[in-house]
Amino acid sequence: MKIISFNGSPRKKWNTSALLEKAWKDLANIQWLTNWQIILAVENRAIGSACFMGPPNEKSEVEIGYGINDPYYGHGYMTEAIVALSAWALQQDGVKVVTAKTNKGVDT
Repeated sequence: MKIISFNGSPRKKWNTSALLEKAWKDLANIQWLTNWQIILAVENRAIGSACFMGPPNEKSEVEIGYGINDPYYGHGYMTEAIVALSAWALQQDGVKVVTAKTNKGVDT
């Protein structure tokens, strides 16, 4: 699996104009304002997306938002992606904690 940058989501309609405008106004934090497409390498197919919900806050926390296409749900693909994004985030200056919200009982 590989993670690459993109400007959309396969599951939700994002206000990409607002997202892009925010990113252009804050280029120093572009990595925290970018969506990432999750590609299943064996199929060369986008199966989901993840993003940071913004730059680190005053508590040195970042939040990850994510979603996966239904046929790929429950196979651990998003878990693998979130582990990779979390590891990257924790290597960045100003980040000590990575959080994510999920529904009770959700298995990615």
